[in-house]
Formats: sequence, C-alpha cells, structure tokens
Amino acid sequence: MPPRPSHFFEALAGVPVHYDRPPVADYGSRGKPRRFHCLPALSRRLDALFTELFGRAPTRFGPAEVILTAGAYVNRPGQHGLGKAFDLDGIHWEQRRFLALEQPRDTLLYLAVQSICHKHFGVVLGYNYNAAHQDHLHIDISRDVRFRPTKSVTFFLQEALNALFDQALEIDGEYGDNTEAALRAVLTRLDIGSIRQPGNWIALLDRIGDAAFELTPDQVLSTETHRPLRSTPALEMRA
Repeated sequence: MPPRPSHFFEALAGVPVHYDRPPVADYGSRGKPRRFHCLPALSRRLDALFTELFGRAPTRFGPAEVILTAGAYVNRPGQHGLGKAFDLDGIHWEQRRFLALEQPRDTLLYLAVQSICHKHFGVVLGYNYNAAHQDHLHIDISRDVRFRPTKSVTFFLQEALNALFDQALEIDGEYGDNTEAALRAVLTRLDIGSIRQPGNWIALLDRIGDAAFELTPDQVLSTETHRPLRSTPALEMRA
C-alpha cells in the first residue's frame, strides 16, 4: 500500500468538512472536525465540485455550514487507499439538509447533488449501486469525466428520467432499449445531442441539476427519518 498522502484538507469551498461516523459522531449529525488526507488532485476537484454546488443551490437553503464525510484516504486497497476517493455523507445548509441515506424520501435533492458530482468526477457510486453505498456518495478520480453506460450511471439516469422528465423506467441499472429510448426522447425535448459527446453529457447534467434544485421541497427532513441499514457499513469508522 502507498503511504498516506501528506496533503490534507479541513474545508472545501470555504466550508468545514466534518467526520460523522461512530464512535466519533452520529451519522447525519454536525460531525467533528478532522484532517482528511488525499492526493492534491482530489482536493482540487472536490473544491471545484463544492464551489459549483454551493453556488447553484437555491438561496432559500441559506449558506452552507458543514460538509459531512465518511473519509477520504483509508489504509486499505482501492481508490481510498490511493488517496483518490471521497465519501460524501451529507451537507448541512442553514435551512436545509442533504443526507445520502434519506435518498428515498429526498430524491430530488439527491439527484441535484449527484448530477454535480458526475460533472466533476468520472466515478460516482450512489444509493442504488449496492447496499454498501446507500449511506454515502462515493466519488473518485480514477476515470475521466464522460458518459459511460455503467451500472452506476444508468441508475442515476433512470431515476432522473423518471423523477424529472415523466418517464416510467424500471430502476434496474441495465442500460437496455427502454432506457436508450427514454433518454433519446428527453434529449430531443431538451435539444441536446448525443451524450457520448462530452459537452452534451455536461449539458444534460446541468439540466438535471437545475430541474432537481428547482423542484426540491423546502422542508428540512426530520432527524428521525434516517437510520443506518444493518446490511451496510453505515456506522463503521472509515477514516
């Protein structure tokens, strides 16, 4: 395993980043400050992501106050062990909260955040990907940003097409004929060309983010709505 990177961050886009996993803190709470080690390339990309996210979030949310994470560098195989990955648990704004584990109840805000993650990272693994990712969005810099009909991207597209553009797809992560046809119909409606062209992929992500933010309800969800799932490592210390 490579050694832990010397580079670290404690804030992104000027907002403190806190660790929110037991025994340090409860998941979804305000968490606790910590240094998060990673490669400089990752922190630069994260800073750009959150700068855009906070700039595009509705003003009714108020200012962003804290970013919640399960960690960046972790001494284990994979992208975390290389200092190339970050797990986003949630965000507290002054008047709104985003928590990954609340996705089934807060799908629109989840899609808004996820769309911007896809704009800045080639790998984004979310709620539908598998049980281990229901409590966070995993993002890493192992791939460049472009459209790939992978399981994770397909889950995202299917959910967005249904929630925002009146499609009726089965959310199965399979990029089949029905998903292709629904996507093509929505791209035509939005006057966007093939998303295999990088600029068109970004244009679609922008439209998804704008629509999802516009439709996101104002209310802050009750803290009782989130609970760790026994089939996931939701409450394990990761970093």
